[in-house]
Amino acid sequence: MRGSIIILSSFLAAVALPSLALALPGIGPRITIEGELDSPLIFTPQQEFDRVGGIIELKASNGQTVTVKLQEYTRIIFEGRNSHKDIRPTDLSTGMYLRIRGWRQGSDSMTASLIVITNLANTASLNDNGTILSIVGNSVTVQLSSGQQRTFTVNAATDVQVAYASNGIEALSLVGKNAQITLNPQDHTQIKTLIVTGRLLGVSPDRSSQTQVIRGGGY
Repeated sequence: MRGSIIILSSFLAAVALPSLALALPGIGPRITIEGELDSPLIFTPQQEFDRVGGIIELKASNGQTVTVKLQEYTRIIFEGRNSHKDIRPTDLSTGMYLRIRGWRQGSDSMTASLIVITNLANTASLNDNGTILSIVGNSVTVQLSSGQQRTFTVNAATDVQVAYASNGIEALSLVGKNAQITLNPQDHTQIKTLIVTGRLLGVSPDRSSQTQVIRGGGY
């Protein structure tokens, strides 16, 4: 009987809270979410003139699209900066990774009190370096600094930077080159930024898999 009461109480508690409200993290009014700015800032002519307020849509780390309303008091800062100079809402651009604190307004909306523009290059869990062993289609196999071999994917949104100079046929291949990798925060199997820095001696690349056709869609 006691077990039945507990089960019934849990059921009533679940019914009392709208199921969709649990889509945003936590159960209280104050929440913090992270994700990528998915669309340009939407604002009225007056908000554009005042450079305050507006609405943005964030693709949260759980895949949900969250509508975020900015108020006059909403602060926007860069992560790690000591400057007290705030960033204006009109300075936000799509593709930025944001951490937002504020108040829950619904199952997929909130009002922001603080927006932090995250520097992905300073996030240890998203960054590593190693040697490119093979590139086949949109898959890149890398021997990481830990010695582990992992295969990642790239797509049309992957930012590939070549930060070295080379001559001859060697310049046409990225295989065997050392690279710095920043992963997509929403999918740790995808590379968001790949910076190729040159050859790392002592590692034997897979010369049979040097197909370097990189293709794919967006995140």
